Amino acid sequence: ASLHFFLFPMSTWSISQAKRNFSGENLKSVEIQGHKRKVLTIAWNSTGTRFASGSSDKTAKIWTFDPVRGSTKDIELAGHTGSVDQVSWNPQNPDQLATCSSDKTVRLWDAKISPGKSTDVINTPGENLNLCWSLDGKYIAVGNNEDTVCIIEVESKQIVSKYKGSGEVNEMAWNKTGEYLYLTTGVGKIDVLKCPELKLVHSQYAHGSNLYSIEFDPTGRYFAVGSADSLVSLWDSKNTICLRTFANMDFPIRSTSFSSGGCFIAAVSESPSVFIWDVESGEHIVSVECGQPINMVAFHPKELCFVVALDADKESREKGAKEG
Repeated sequence: ASLHFFLFPMSTWSISQAKRNFSGENLKSVEIQGHKRKVLTIAWNSTGTRFASGSSDKTAKIWTFDPVRGSTKDIELAGHTGSVDQVSWNPQNPDQLATCSSDKTVRLWDAKISPGKSTDVINTPGENLNLCWSLDGKYIAVGNNEDTVCIIEVESKQIVSKYKGSGEVNEMAWNKTGEYLYLTTGVGKIDVLKCPELKLVHSQYAHGSNLYSIEFDPTGRYFAVGSADSLVSLWDSKNTICLRTFANMDFPIRSTSFSSGGCFIAAVSESPSVFIWDVESGEHIVSVECGQPINMVAFHPKELCFVVALDADKESREKGAKEG
């Protein structure tokens, strides 16, 4: 399975310049082969020096970022006995990574102290699907296939609270103060929970279909929600008001990501394209073709580049090459 880096020589944030730089000869891409099966998840650390990937091949990998060649080396993280469904870095420690798996565990890793070996294994009540680390680094939220969210206290490695959703619970995100956890649901609602006690304080209908993805922009002013209705909605995080929607896509949204300055937003689906819009105007900037459906997109936290996880395993790619 492969990952793609896309790099852009951006000198200005004007829409006209963005359209030129996001396409044509200015767009540089690097393909990275690493996992044996589909890459399900990707995430950058806070400094942008590394990113991690998780796969249905039961491994995660930590990659060292090179702005010219994309990546120069990787560290394989073996230990999970099920697919690695999500990875998340500690915002306060660019070397510490958390992974969650269908094997009902969360594992912690340290790229500097113990590369390749997990430092901690935390048992959880269900097969895990989603994971995110609080901004202060003190807590990890993990959601499972039984629609239960658990809060893990990192220092004690213990589950300190649980929340059972009334229906399907999908991706989660902490707000920028770390006080609230936002959940996407299968009924089109955003549930807002007070943390770490996981008390429901607000529910907001966002779309008429399942919600699959949520992300806050770097400034904390906005958050974006991706839905099965093929739309991405942009919300004012202070007042929970929808400001605009981004269209152009034909399939359910799998992942969204804001650029480092918060000026652009990208979204992916089973379409083989990354769609990019200007956040403030809502104008569609470009669609970047990747040749295959995409599971996830992640902008670099400091540079204008992003990485995507392609939705194809090694066997599928080899078969397609032979048939072609």
